[in-house]
Amino acid sequence: MATLDFTDPLIIQAHLASTFIPLSTLTPLSGGFSNFTFRANLSTSSPLVDNAITVIIKHSEPFSALHRDISLDPLRSVRDPSLLLYPADVLAQHYEHVVLTACPPTVTLEGMRVETPSAYHCDLDRCIIVLSDAGEKSVDLKTLLLSPSSSYLHATLIGQGLGCFLRSVHTWGGSPDLRNVLEGHTIAGLLWTWLNYGRLLETIDRFPSVLLSYKETFVEVVSAPEIEESEKTLVHGDFWCANVLVSPEQNVVTVIDWEMSRFGHVWQDLGQMCAELFLPYQFHAKMEGLFVIEGLLKGYGGVSEEVARRVVVHIGVHLVVWPCRVGTWGGKEEMAKCVEVGAEFIERGWKKDWKWIKESELGTIVKEEWIKK
Repeated sequence: MATLDFTDPLIIQAHLASTFIPLSTLTPLSGGFSNFTFRANLSTSSPLVDNAITVIIKHSEPFSALHRDISLDPLRSVRDPSLLLYPADVLAQHYEHVVLTACPPTVTLEGMRVETPSAYHCDLDRCIIVLSDAGEKSVDLKTLLLSPSSSYLHATLIGQGLGCFLRSVHTWGGSPDLRNVLEGHTIAGLLWTWLNYGRLLETIDRFPSVLLSYKETFVEVVSAPEIEESEKTLVHGDFWCANVLVSPEQNVVTVIDWEMSRFGHVWQDLGQMCAELFLPYQFHAKMEGLFVIEGLLKGYGGVSEEVARRVVVHIGVHLVVWPCRVGTWGGKEEMAKCVEVGAEFIERGWKKDWKWIKESELGTIVKEEWIKK
C-alpha cells in the first residue's frame, strides 16, 4: 500500500475530516522553513468554542518544507520515554501544543491586545497541529517594518505591548507541570546556542580585517558560564519579527510559532527580538524598528545588570552571525559594516561600558547607577 503524502492538502483535509472536524479550501501558506502550513475554512458552521471560521494547519516531515534536501534529525533526549519514537520536528509541535493549551497570558495596552493562538488539535502520529488563525489580512512585523508605509506603524505602542506581553510570559513561567515538560525540550536550547554562539568564532574567518581584533572578547563570550539556574523561566525561544503578526488596524498582535519554547533565560528572547528589530535600521536606515526596540524595553521594564549585559552582547552576536549567512540583507560591504556594529555591541556589552551603551540605540536598557560605578 502506498504511503499517504501529507504534504498534499487534500490528504490532510481528508484525514482531519475523520479525526478533527470537516474543513474545506486548504490554501498553502509560504514563509515557513520547517513546516508545511495551510489556512483552511470550516466546511460547516463552526463547532469551535471561539466560533472560528478559519484555522491554521501545520504539518511536519523529516525534511524542511522550504528546502526538501535538508533533513531534520531525530531527537533522542526527551524527558518522556513515550516520545522517543517521534522525530525532532514532530516533538516541536508537541511542545508548541503543550504551551498554547496552557494559555500564556494575554496583555491589553491602550486598546491593543497581544495574544497567542489557540491550539485546537494535535496529531503527533500524522505530524499535524491545528491552531487559531490571526486573520488572512494580518502581516508579520518584519514585512511591515520593511514596507514603504512603515512610518504609519504604531511602532512604539507595538513595542510596549510586546514588552509587557513578554514580561508577563516570563513572570508567569507556566505551571510546574508545564515547566517539567519543557525541561525535556533540551534540543531547542542546544540548537539555539549553536546557531548563535557556536558560529561566532568561525565568522571571524569571513571578515578577518573587521573581526580579528575582537577575537579575545569573542572567546570569552563563547566560553562564559550561564547565569544562575534560578534566573531561568519559560521563554518563547524564537522571538523575532516574523513570529509577530499584526492586524491591519494594529489593534491585535499575535505571537506565533512556540515550537522552540523551553526553560531558558529571559535575555535570549529580549536579545533576539532587539537584534532583528535593529536590522531594518542597519541596512535600510528605517527608524521604526528602533522605535519598537525603545517601546519593547520600556514595556518589559527594568532588568538586572547581568541580564542587560547579556541582552546587549546577544544583539551583537546576532548581528555578526546571522545577516551574513542569510544573505538577503545586502552585499559584502554592507555585511562588513553590520558585523562591525555587532562586534562593538559585543565588546561594549561584555565590558559593561554603560556610558557608551546609554548613548547608543539601546540606551533604554541602562540604569544610571550602572554608569556611576
